[in-house]
Amino acid sequence: MGDLMSSGFHAARNVLVAVFLGLVSVFAVPSPSAAEFETPQLAPWGLKTKGEISSLGNWDALGWALAQTGDHIYAGGNFLEVTNGARTESQPYLARFETSTGEFDPSFRPTIGGAIYALAPSPDGGLFVGGDLKSWNGQSIGALAKIDPATGARWPGFETRIYGGTSSVRDIKVESDGWVYASGTFTTAGLNGNTVAVDNVVRFNPTSGVIDTNWLPQLNGPVDGVSRSKTSAVTYISGGFTTVNGSADTPGFVGLDDNGTIAFNRPIESLNRQLISCPDRLGPEYCSRMYDVEATPQGYVWITGIEHATYQISEVTGQIKNAHFTVRGPVCWGLNAAERQGIPECRSGGGDGQDLYTVGDRVYATCHCFGGVFSSTDPTDLYIPTTGWANTPIIADGYVKPVSGVIAFDANTGNVDSNFDPYMAGTSGGWGVLDSGDGCLWMTGDFSQVGQPGVEQTKPGRDLVRLCDGGIAPELAVVEAPASCSVSVVGVDATVSWDSVDGADGYRVYRSVDGGSEFWQGRVVAGVSSFDSVLRAGKSHQYLVAAVKPDGSSTDRTLCGAPVTDSPVVGVVAPASCSVSVVGVDATVSWDSVDGADGYRVYRSVDGGSEFWQGRVVAGVSSFDSVLRAGKSHQYLVAAVKPDGSSTDRTLCGAPVVAN
Repeated sequence: MGDLMSSGFHAARNVLVAVFLGLVSVFAVPSPSAAEFETPQLAPWGLKTKGEISSLGNWDALGWALAQTGDHIYAGGNFLEVTNGARTESQPYLARFETSTGEFDPSFRPTIGGAIYALAPSPDGGLFVGGDLKSWNGQSIGALAKIDPATGARWPGFETRIYGGTSSVRDIKVESDGWVYASGTFTTAGLNGNTVAVDNVVRFNPTSGVIDTNWLPQLNGPVDGVSRSKTSAVTYISGGFTTVNGSADTPGFVGLDDNGTIAFNRPIESLNRQLISCPDRLGPEYCSRMYDVEATPQGYVWITGIEHATYQISEVTGQIKNAHFTVRGPVCWGLNAAERQGIPECRSGGGDGQDLYTVGDRVYATCHCFGGVFSSTDPTDLYIPTTGWANTPIIADGYVKPVSGVIAFDANTGNVDSNFDPYMAGTSGGWGVLDSGDGCLWMTGDFSQVGQPGVEQTKPGRDLVRLCDGGIAPELAVVEAPASCSVSVVGVDATVSWDSVDGADGYRVYRSVDGGSEFWQGRVVAGVSSFDSVLRAGKSHQYLVAAVKPDGSSTDRTLCGAPVTDSPVVGVVAPASCSVSVVGVDATVSWDSVDGADGYRVYRSVDGGSEFWQGRVVAGVSSFDSVLRAGKSHQYLVAAVKPDGSSTDRTLCGAPVVAN
């Protein structure tokens, strides 16, 4: 029982977690609540080929839930196959992997009728499974099953059924009050022919399956997440509902007592009232929706969901302690799509929170977010405004760091943990997270790649990621803060430079705007001692730099001279002339260099069509290689880049050219 854990959209992290963590400490296994992870992807196998259209068919993610029993990790989702790149095996919706190696276990072969969204180990050794199941090993099953995780067969004697409506279970929690909670979109729960009408959430005994008919809250929409308080007799639920027991006072999130009546209301500041898309265009069901809820032993309840939001709420006061939003980072503002390429915090406009998972003093929030995270202790000051919301939150100085589908928070303070910084790529982002107790963290969702191109080794994500720490670190050499630091400014572009530090594993750059708090701007790898930043017009910016020690912690911060502001932009003109030479299908574009230019942008029109951006060339280079399309006419143009990032007019590069 002590080695059972789970996670996903969703899964139980009940009292078993506390037991498990106790065993971990006895054997001195590093815990991801304190450890930092090496970025290399260590899951050799992953998921492949999307299954049938499901109740959550608008998501690209193949993986939705993770669980652990003994020496195995279970991944559930909407996939039909598993693969290691060289070999592909058919194993729809639920697959088993070795915990220590990540290797696929071909001996586990249940047949399932639909996608899986929730996994939760049972105290008696079983494994609860929820989703759009329909059938299990050929038997009609509804949306819930309890199985033997060793064989994949249904658990003997467990006959509880959940079905009706769209018949989907999205979360399962085995809680310390002795109940199993299941939530989703369903209308009926039954046992041995006796049924009861339910509204998308129910609780039952984990062994007998007996349903608690005294706890039947009335919800008018989906229930995506459920979590029992660790400090009081309250059960929290989250989802797309707008009324609870007939009341419209607490949409999307509510706390219920053991009679199913309202005991905890949603803070009004978390209702996303300032969004351009809410509520007029998309409606209150969308705007209020929270995809998951997680009550922690620290006395807080966390909720995450729409719109791009995660909140830490005090169970004692009912007030929000911290608010977090994911959108593009400040470095992206004002850049077009081409210019944002390759900048980590510019990959998307952020995304909604999707799942929550607690281990030790860390709370992990997954999201379809590949941009930046902003934080504030005052949720009325941090929200996405009614214009430009995809790019810019209202409090720009709340920016913390870039994120890649998963964010780590300190479970006590609620602050973003900037030391957790894996780089991953994808679209739908993360869903399930699991601490396997051996110093590794598993994640599933929609992850196509792990590792930052051009900076570190990259590996396929295959929607199943395993990151591990380095074990017990040896005694480390003393690493000092940079001896000095300075900032040079051209227009709105600032370059921060510092003295390199022996033994440093990199550097962290911070910035204070107009005397405000010092926020993390970015991390620079070892061997690099400069960092480019973009200033805010009319603001005063104080930069600081800290060295990163080999254990991941930081030195004190070195002040980079006096605060700086944006400077007047030197006049930059378009190139005086431009020409194209052609050899076969290879074209070389050449132009006159321009004083003060920060680089050049090359454009091309084919057969008189629109002028499309071809590439950017750094300052000091005045030529660009291109490949012509056979039988087509190509008109090239070049513009100089001003120090503020804008472009001059485009210079025509002679007459159109064709391949010869």
